[in-house]
Amino acid sequence: MKKLFVFRNYTIEPLFNDFTGYKIEFGNYGSVHSCEFDSDIYFWFNQFPFHVLNNAVIKEVSSYVDDINYLLSKIPINKYIVIATITKFGDNELFLSDYAVIEEVNRFNRFLYDLTKEHKNVIIFDSESLNKNLKFSLIDWRYFYNSLLYFNPKNSRIIGLRLVNYFNSLLLPRKKCIALDLDNTLWGGVLGEDGPSGVLLSNNYPGSCYRDFQILLKAAKENGVILVLISKNNFDDVFHFFENNQNLILHWDDFASVRINWDSKASNIESIAKELNLGLDSFIFVDDSPFERNLMKEIHPEVEVPKFPVTREYLRDYFFEFYNKNFKKLSITLEDNFKTQQYLEEKKRSNLKNTIDDFNDYIKKLKIQLKIFPIDVDFLKRCSQMTQKTNQFNLRTIRYTELDLSEALQNGSYLYGLSVSDSFGDSGLTGLCILSFKNNLPFIDTFLLSCRILGRNIENEFLNTILNSLKEKGFFEVHAEFIPSLKNQQAENFYEKNGFKCKSVVNENKFYILELSSWVKSNSIIDDVHFTSY
Repeated sequence: MKKLFVFRNYTIEPLFNDFTGYKIEFGNYGSVHSCEFDSDIYFWFNQFPFHVLNNAVIKEVSSYVDDINYLLSKIPINKYIVIATITKFGDNELFLSDYAVIEEVNRFNRFLYDLTKEHKNVIIFDSESLNKNLKFSLIDWRYFYNSLLYFNPKNSRIIGLRLVNYFNSLLLPRKKCIALDLDNTLWGGVLGEDGPSGVLLSNNYPGSCYRDFQILLKAAKENGVILVLISKNNFDDVFHFFENNQNLILHWDDFASVRINWDSKASNIESIAKELNLGLDSFIFVDDSPFERNLMKEIHPEVEVPKFPVTREYLRDYFFEFYNKNFKKLSITLEDNFKTQQYLEEKKRSNLKNTIDDFNDYIKKLKIQLKIFPIDVDFLKRCSQMTQKTNQFNLRTIRYTELDLSEALQNGSYLYGLSVSDSFGDSGLTGLCILSFKNNLPFIDTFLLSCRILGRNIENEFLNTILNSLKEKGFFEVHAEFIPSLKNQQAENFYEKNGFKCKSVVNENKFYILELSSWVKSNSIIDDVHFTSY
């Protein structure tokens, strides 16, 4: 788990008592965190000014703009600043009839959102979310006056969890796939027993509970979450139901993979993971059966298995609980919108490969097109996402935020992106190489490719094209490193295979050098490679 050093302007320590990996400190904006922490986050909470009369509220709220601008002047651009909106909660009913006050609060909140257009490191937190589904009043004034604790301690865990999930969504890798049961999960009842007309799925209660659950899952899919089906059922019955039921929100082609059979769900999820080339720790398993959930946890403890709600009315709350914990992202990239389509295209490539014995013929029939180009600010979100999520072919597995990559660009590093397309479709931006320079010597800081494009010689072409460019620029050697992880074993000898020599091994990390003066680019079996150099 990453360790986060959170600076704040109000007392929030009790909110984090149940969570490890967090150190909280009152806002010392110029300080540098201890090296034991992976990241800084500055959390600035804008309190509604309860302590002044109506005619002074507008002036007080307006002064917050100066506070925020001062904050921005003191905090480095490579640190996230999470700024909370002002929300109209608490016992401030006296202000709610004063439209000038309401407009000033709205104006301030609009100012915050406008900040995000200029400052990449500013993230807005909607304070309204803290006031949802609380069992106790938001504020206990005893604690507020004694210690500036704005939040009632009785709500500490639920509010703390919301903040932890929010901060994690900034910095931690997200899950990738939801494995879904069908009966009493995507619809009410058992299809094989109740028949197509007997299951509960409609605009009316109780079928509306399941329909709305499907709407949320569909939205998650459109935000880049992969959906798969695992159900103990008759395949033909299920397929016919999907083809003919007009109340379904999720359709057959919304699922990247399907396992509808009578095999164990543990073996089915393992099969899907292999098919999609995903780790089992990328999955969460959604099933109404306690038996199936317990068996999944026992056989595959790396799969996240959230507890299913007791009644269908709580499916919405259930969805947001597991989604915010495992999938929530603060920005969506273009590639996210086409994740399922890309996995379906990968199936077609796999089917073609199974019909051709000669690898070179397979590559020619794919008609692969590679575009290797310098990354600019428009692609930093996607590149950060790749460093956070890519595990199997990631030579150093260093996780970078968008701010980290922006700083690397400003410091003169080269960031090369790789875009891949072929006769089956466009995989989008799926590779990244970061070159840093010390004493005018290039070092491969990051080299990674999505697992979806491996096995077609693309990784070798990507590296060799960049090495050839460095040689043409007059560099005489390149340095690199391989840092082993639990998941990147397949990349362990990648540099050796491409002409690098291992010069030392320290704590299992391998350090390499390539003499470009004697290196010659190998012949390519991919004909269409478009390269744009720095």
